Amino acid sequence: MDKFDKMSQKNPDLAPYIEQLKKAGVSDTFGTKKEVKQLPQVMRENEIISFATSGFVDGDTVLIVITNFRLFFLNNGMIFGKKFTEFPLDKITDLTYSQKLLLANVSFSSGFSRVEVKNINKKDVPILVDKIKLSILKNKSVTADINDTSIADELKKFKELLDLGAITQEEFEIQKSKLLK
Repeated sequence: MDKFDKMSQKNPDLAPYIEQLKKAGVSDTFGTKKEVKQLPQVMRENEIISFATSGFVDGDTVLIVITNFRLFFLNNGMIFGKKFTEFPLDKITDLTYSQKLLLANVSFSSGFSRVEVKNINKKDVPILVDKIKLSILKNKSVTADINDTSIADELKKFKELLDLGAITQEEFEIQKSKLLK
């Protein structure tokens, strides 16, 4: 039994999010057990975790989560309470990272907001960056002007992403339902 299984046994509301973390291949949640436990309170309906890891923002340990709608940072501090920062995927304008010997730093910008996350596990950074870029592309595809492309064209794009393994069947169904509304 791994650490995630123990957490979901103690809190049944957490179980679906633990499954999403496992499915996303999340392994490094160092120092963010309290934040993982907060996922049922911060996740939205139909929101799916595509990746998560831990890092430091302004000296505090945070859980970094990428979903099909947004990127967010969660810090459930002991003294100062919960800190929550989110970036809607369609609003991210800049993404940069640097790698060191064992750890890496990533910066995100959205308009006038900028967050620098330090000391992320070096092996997680390429996954994190790729998942963010893919999520941004998928999100922009959904919000594209319907006049420019037909619904059938959009469905075809998502089917191609599904066939390539870039999205799951569940993500495909969500995007399909959005388009067919």
